[in-house]
Amino acid sequence: MREPMSAATTVVGLFRARGQAENARNRLKTEGVAEDRMALKVLKETAPVPPATQLETRARVHELAIAAAVLVHSVKAINTLTA
Repeated sequence: MREPMSAATTVVGLFRARGQAENARNRLKTEGVAEDRMALKVLKETAPVPPATQLETRARVHELAIAAAVLVHSVKAINTLTA
């Protein structure tokens, strides 16, 4: 069982995107933190990522995931050969 936070506790979270901050706030609400005990401040509002950039980013993430899978497979193969 979790101990309740004291009234003097201050927690600060820094997030790159507003959506991430809102997600964290929603998770805290789910855990029982009252909404009036939280504040969300945006230091610099940025424009949404253009769709073309999103597609490029997804493609790059996919490439990195494939590279990581190949690396893991290679390490397993080397471990099998040296065992």
